[in-house]
Amino acid sequence: MNSAAEQILGCREKDVRGIVAEKIFPKPHPLAKQFVDVQEIKTEIAMTAGGPYYELQIMPLQSHHGVLAGRLCMFYDITERKQVEQQRLELTVERERVRLLQQFISHMSHDLRTPLTSLKLTQYLLRKDLAGQHSDRLDSLEGQTRRLTEMVESMLTLLRLEGNGLENLFDVDVNDILRCVIEANQLLATKNGAQLQFNPNEDLPHILANKDELILAFSNMVVNAIHYTPGGEISISTVQENDRIGVRVRDRGIGISAEDLPHIFERFYRADGARGTQNGGLGLGLTITKTIIDRHSGTIDVESQLGQGSEFSVWLPLVHAG
Repeated sequence: MNSAAEQILGCREKDVRGIVAEKIFPKPHPLAKQFVDVQEIKTEIAMTAGGPYYELQIMPLQSHHGVLAGRLCMFYDITERKQVEQQRLELTVERERVRLLQQFISHMSHDLRTPLTSLKLTQYLLRKDLAGQHSDRLDSLEGQTRRLTEMVESMLTLLRLEGNGLENLFDVDVNDILRCVIEANQLLATKNGAQLQFNPNEDLPHILANKDELILAFSNMVVNAIHYTPGGEISISTVQENDRIGVRVRDRGIGISAEDLPHIFERFYRADGARGTQNGGLGLGLTITKTIIDRHSGTIDVESQLGQGSEFSVWLPLVHAG
């Protein structure tokens, strides 16, 4: 026994010389009985169910006269290799699980589009036939249908972003994008009693980006601020810092708890379940935003305190066409 064998078996060579091999192993071990009569083999074994793992090689030892004199047992530590193989297997299984889940969501979302279109048409016809009767119920039904449609489209958008590379990159003016976003969401802000204030850096350089994706990302940020800032002010600003530009959306709303803050970019996560249900949505808006910013090699973070509001900051690299 060499020193490595002593460490593996937990005993010293001088203490076990002349002892039956079966008794060398710590506690009654099935390996000794399993290989007691094996003259030659190469296999993998585990000392315990969770490792360590070894490659065991047994070879016959013969005397000068060709008579079997014993066996040589060699242990090669392969624990690290087995762990890497296990991690690869788990990663493969996880990827397949995600692929099947994405496929299911995609098929389900596409299949939902047809009945949703039928619902919208039926509601339109009902409103005409009822001539103003039951308008409150119809308004509620149309609102729920609209929210369900937005959920389906959000799921399909996220699947598309995760499945495709970044394309259609052009020189874009982030200030112009934010002006479009603010104009598109002004009615929602007014309805919720929120005031949108834009403070742009007018010297902001253009960046190389997908305009439609950035519109969606910033729109999700602004809509999120509107929903959680009833009757408050929302400040949207742009800055330049060295080789990157920043977009900040600051609200004076209800804020986010320290417990929820690390999870707000996770899919289907809503810090306030009741409010999320009221506003419609699956908690995918900020997930989509982060996915888009990641695709543009940018970063997004948030600072918030309960009762004092939140500030979302997006940083995008200054990459120019050509």
